[in-house]
Amino acid sequence: MDNLSTDRSQPAVRPRLWSKNLWMVCLSHLLLGTALYMLIPALPAWLVERYEATPIEVGGALAVSSIVAFLLGPFFNYLVDRFPRKSVCTWALFGISLCSLGFFRAPVLAWIFTLRILQGLLQGVALMASGSTLAIDLTTSPNRTNANNAFAWFGRLSLSIGPLMGLLVQYLIGFRAVFAVSCALALVACLCILCLKVPFRAPLDPPKFSLDRFWLPNGWLMFFQTIPIAVVTGILLADIQRYEFYVFMMVGFCIALLALRFVFLEADIRSEIVSGNILWGAGLLLLLFREGTSAFYASSILIGIGIGLTTARLLVFFIKLSHHCERGSANTSFMFAWELGLGIGLFLGYTLPTAADGYRISLWILAIAMVLYLTFTHRWFMAHKMR
Repeated sequence: MDNLSTDRSQPAVRPRLWSKNLWMVCLSHLLLGTALYMLIPALPAWLVERYEATPIEVGGALAVSSIVAFLLGPFFNYLVDRFPRKSVCTWALFGISLCSLGFFRAPVLAWIFTLRILQGLLQGVALMASGSTLAIDLTTSPNRTNANNAFAWFGRLSLSIGPLMGLLVQYLIGFRAVFAVSCALALVACLCILCLKVPFRAPLDPPKFSLDRFWLPNGWLMFFQTIPIAVVTGILLADIQRYEFYVFMMVGFCIALLALRFVFLEADIRSEIVSGNILWGAGLLLLLFREGTSAFYASSILIGIGIGLTTARLLVFFIKLSHHCERGSANTSFMFAWELGLGIGLFLGYTLPTAADGYRISLWILAIAMVLYLTFTHRWFMAHKMR
């Protein structure tokens, strides 16, 4: 009896988050993001040099991949229930690598657009199969929110690593090497998924068309709250072609991670959005009104902190708006909003006359997004959250 009482008094041991499976899924996401984002600074110069592309054609070629990424969304549930989820993700990543390799041989600009569309569609399938399915299925229930956050952070880091690698490879070796490295990284991401140990699951026969694992009905307003944030990120990725920006943006990401762990852990849930937007706006103001190396480095760090804080909180909002069985739909809805906004931002960034115009528009977008959040979205969230 005494032993039973002692056992019950001991606190429950929380299952370990970082398994080999989760590491492989997150590393695959990092490699996939790096493989795609490294094309952003390199592809425009290639298009102008080889095809004499106009700014609108360049912006369109970059944006179309993100804009179409989730067009196959209604078929996601069928794909991962009818076929092995590991295989779905593996083949999608393999297809992305082939598209990167295909840029070598594209005879006309229309082929580039076709390859970018295929790359975007396969990216959506890979993100859904890995982040909204495998990362959740291979993680114990108490750790699934943390697994979603970890998966998202590895993708966020690729926002800085990808363009940085693209600029360095282009400068040191040349355009063609960027496509080869992108192909190689996607293949390594594919190998990471092949290393997963996924329990056998009998195939089902779900309906071919379904919004399950794709769209969170309860998160529609948060979807539109996320798009402007991604638009601003896309504008910056298109406008800034200096490797120092991405180095110091990565520093900002690391500071944001530490702040989320030690500063905002018990803070009001609005604090990350408000603080992130303010710091992000301060970074844009420095880009607009201050010249010099120190100001540029400081602005890069502030922008990194702002992106990290804001997007991390938006993902948590999506998860809290979902029922337990809708976690995959919440994750995919967030990624859908992010990719759509990113594509719009990339197009704007390459078609606006000057980078300063992009910074001014970004400031207005951030200001409007924060006003919308504080005056309406936050109250709506508190009334509709499920957790």
